[in-house]
Amino acid sequence: MEQAGRAFNVPIMVALAASFALSSGLQKTSAAESFANFLVRICKPGGRYALIFAIYFATMLLSELLSNTAAVTLMFPIVADPDTGIAVTQNLNIYAALYAMMFAASLCFSTPVGYQTNLMVHGPGGYTFMDW
Repeated sequence: MEQAGRAFNVPIMVALAASFALSSGLQKTSAAESFANFLVRICKPGGRYALIFAIYFATMLLSELLSNTAAVTLMFPIVADPDTGIAVTQNLNIYAALYAMMFAASLCFSTPVGYQTNLMVHGPGGYTFMDW
């Protein structure tokens, strides 16, 4: 039981819990809607493909900075909210938008903070940020 307690990584659990709280806050404060409108506005000239790319790129950046779970938790209301999501308001194929989001979130292995196991081995393994 003592070994199980040591294996519990508090910073990772806090990061995951905070991402769910942040996602809820984004929805309640309309920040998710504002970000969705921003993406739509800057991608309007490029059409649907530009919007799919913007979803991919935004999720990829979040995945690198936070974690894949946090990135999807934050982007889901922006992309797929039934009232204000990009896929709904711009009449995008919901599957295409969600697939772009899922694939982009899978790029989290590229930095030490992007995935939990990367964080676990980063310090003890003596890795630097450039090793990733």
